[in-house]
Amino acid sequence: MVHRLNVREDIKPVRQKKRSFFLEKNQAIQEEVEKLLEARFIKPCDYPEWLANVVMLLKGNREFKWGAVEKEAFEGIKEHLSKLPTMISPGLREKLQQYISASIQTIAVVLVVERQKQQRPIYFVSHVLTEAEQRYPLVEKLAFVVVTTTRKLKPYFDVHTIQILTNHPLEKASQKRDAFGRLLKLAIELSEYELDDDIGIWKVKVYGSSSQTGSGAGIIITSPEGNVFEYAIKFKFKASNNEAEYEASLAGLRIAAGARKVRLQTNSQLVNSQLRGAYEIRESTMFKYVIKVKELSAQLVHFQIDLVPRVGNSKADALSKLASSTLQNLTRTVMVEVFEESSITEKEQVNYIGQQRAWFTDIRPYKVHGSLADDEVKAKKVKKDANWYVVIYGEFKKKGFSKPLLRCVPEWEHQSIMDEAHSRICANHIGGKALEVEVLRRGAYLTTLAQDALAYVKNCDKCQ
Repeated sequence: MVHRLNVREDIKPVRQKKRSFFLEKNQAIQEEVEKLLEARFIKPCDYPEWLANVVMLLKGNREFKWGAVEKEAFEGIKEHLSKLPTMISPGLREKLQQYISASIQTIAVVLVVERQKQQRPIYFVSHVLTEAEQRYPLVEKLAFVVVTTTRKLKPYFDVHTIQILTNHPLEKASQKRDAFGRLLKLAIELSEYELDDDIGIWKVKVYGSSSQTGSGAGIIITSPEGNVFEYAIKFKFKASNNEAEYEASLAGLRIAAGARKVRLQTNSQLVNSQLRGAYEIRESTMFKYVIKVKELSAQLVHFQIDLVPRVGNSKADALSKLASSTLQNLTRTVMVEVFEESSITEKEQVNYIGQQRAWFTDIRPYKVHGSLADDEVKAKKVKKDANWYVVIYGEFKKKGFSKPLLRCVPEWEHQSIMDEAHSRICANHIGGKALEVEVLRRGAYLTTLAQDALAYVKNCDKCQ
């Protein structure tokens, strides 16, 4: 038997670049060549203008020689593959948890249930973002993740209580007053579900100081990521040391209003003990301060107050003394605020006395204090509708996709709003549609604006 190369004789051979091998491979090549020569399977032949390098192939029956590290890693992989988590079915009305993630091009969700301190997977959802969806901000992507999941896994969301866990302030972003457009639409769809922004605990160190030159507060806020924010607050009203300590605590809670978990640290034995209930509250002023602090802390998911020695609160102490001074020799870069009046100063309020209830009576307490009605159906509707509204400086306002914030008007003020826009100053008895637009332009929101505007024009004598 003769083997020949099927090549054309008029083509010039090509010389390959000589390849170098390690000593072990050279010895293996030499052994294989000697075996083939001894068996007369090949014979020596000189090719001065053409040379092909040897190609080494691993035989199928040859065993790999691994070290201890490689063997341990391989055994670990086998053990992991043998214990992969298997998907299970949730029990009736069992509480579920949902983890979400978003990247530049994809989003993913895993639905799990915790049993015996172990999380077991139930369902996995992934989605490739379109070119337009890839340009969403991160918060909108996360909201879009949840919306996509609720649409695909609606039977789970209808039956079970699902806790959405994320390390981004998803609920805060959807509830803030400038949440318009696409984010507001997503927030409306997510309003019936519970969002848990698991972003850790914010540490708020406060210290109040009162002296002859004035009083003030020092506040140091540390985020879960370790970012530090320093505040020096100047009080333009007279305050004792105890009142300054309470004012510092209230100011710290207001500044950290966006957080859901707060750990308040103070070196005031009185403040710490009164808020914990260890000290009896005798003065009416202190009682008002305790009520204010508890109102703010009630809006948090987690609130903790710790008593720290003054040495551990030295930075906040320095800021409070800085604020209580004249502020003329300020060399540090800190945020300085001035409070004109005390937090417990009673303001005059005009209350409407009547039997009517405003249409937003149930929504406003939920936005301010998080309180809901006992009726489950009614509470669910309030949570869904609340995303359209926001409370700013005590005023209840309506959000829109592209409109500015509108002041919510109760039913008994509808008539005066219509009178002002239709027939009073700068008014010219416009029609129903134009009257509706004019009321919106003046920043008022009425639930039955379209019907009220048409009815008002029909009842106007001069317009008939």
